[in-house]
Amino acid sequence: HMEPDIRINDNQLELKLKCKSPLKVTHQLINCRTEDEVSEYVFTQTLHGVVTFIISLPESGYYKFQVFALEAGDDSKSLPNVCNYLINCVRALHPVFPYPKQYAQWKDGCYLHEPLVLHKEANCKSVFWKVIIPNAKA
Repeated sequence: HMEPDIRINDNQLELKLKCKSPLKVTHQLINCRTEDEVSEYVFTQTLHGVVTFIISLPESGYYKFQVFALEAGDDSKSLPNVCNYLINCVRALHPVFPYPKQYAQWKDGCYLHEPLVLHKEANCKSVFWKVIIPNAKA
């Protein structure tokens, strides 16, 4: 996504960034009205050189979304800020739930197709999982 200003009519957004080489990546999501960090409402995945941020905004309003990245082979512990977005969420139509904590190993090519959200109010009679985990051994 090239434009730094994003306007969405509901509170669900998928942002994809194409990468030339493997990256270490993280993010920060900030509610501009309260200045609270709400990064737990962002799920990050990488597949075939595309970093996908699945963003669920808890309420309408403006959010600052920052992406930090560094080439995967770089040993630096600090990831520089590489792009910033201002997201205007017009309406929060969908209930949102925090995503699970993600560790660095997850972001190295793991990809969860489904379920993206699983919470205590969810119907758990049958849950279908579709996930890609490189080099996993069963």
